[in-house]
Amino acid sequence: MTAQGLRELLVGDRLTDRELEVLHGAALGETAAETGRRIHLAADTVREYRKRVCAKLEAANVTRAVVVALGRGMLNIDRLL
Repeated sequence: MTAQGLRELLVGDRLTDRELEVLHGAALGETAAETGRRIHLAADTVREYRKRVCAKLEAANVTRAVVVALGRGMLNIDRLL
């Protein structure tokens, strides 16, 4: 196992299905309200999920979280096109 892989396991950056769904919306450029409508959540709830994702991925903001997730293969670029 690589050092990066070990760090990921120790940090616990695994995302839940819902967190991935919210991150996918961010990757598509959706606002929290748009993502919320699509997945039937309040915009404030989507924002909380985004904060959780950022914390897990140690990202300063949701845009950086998308970049990190793409780099780690957590999001598939083909699904975004």
